[in-house]
Amino acid sequence: GTLALADNSPFLANNYTLAYTKASLTISKRAITVTSASASKTYDGTALTSTSTGSVTSGSLVSGHTITVTNTGTITNAGSTANTLNTVVVKSGSTDVTANYNITKANGTLKVNKRTLTVKAEAKSKTYGEANPSLTYTYSGQVSGQTPKFTGELATSATATSGVGSYDITVGTLALADNSPFLASNYTLAYTKASLTINVKNASTFTVTLDPTSYTYDGTAKTPTATVKDGSTTLTAN
Repeated sequence: GTLALADNSPFLANNYTLAYTKASLTISKRAITVTSASASKTYDGTALTSTSTGSVTSGSLVSGHTITVTNTGTITNAGSTANTLNTVVVKSGSTDVTANYNITKANGTLKVNKRTLTVKAEAKSKTYGEANPSLTYTYSGQVSGQTPKFTGELATSATATSGVGSYDITVGTLALADNSPFLASNYTLAYTKASLTINVKNASTFTVTLDPTSYTYDGTAKTPTATVKDGSTTLTAN
């Protein structure tokens, strides 16, 4: 370089010859961590990808430098997977300066959340003494082009002999099942209950018979047996 001796009394430069032993200046690679993007969505039957986004999450780029990344993660069904960081290129303008960086790669996460499928019970009614009607339901929320399959059935605590009133229709054993391309694991079942109403029975259909229907007078009180029937079904006999 331009290094030279100079006088500094009593030091006189012309009394000396400058001998130089060189050394080195080492420029170390700049350390950065680059993490691929994370993303999430609700299941919709299409793939979730994030192929060209990432960021420096530790360290920093030299001012004016930019990065370009490629990722290879993809997921379609509910769950999560790594968004694998494949390549990182650092540029200064149009010049590739990647070799000047010590790059640690980190993966982001791609997550597909389960979709809600709603089952809504339909309200039912019956007359006291009748068998329970079939418990039916409607459903909504599935991805277009998919048809859910169900196992099990709805339930109620009401029976043929339950009294007049309102009884909840519960989800019972009803559950989702696969029916390609519908996969139960991509959905969460949400249930909306309804009621089974048992109404008062019209007594006009009842008949009452006495047994016996006549007695021969003997001076004593008589108590015939009264039988109440609803059609062929005996309700009471006293």
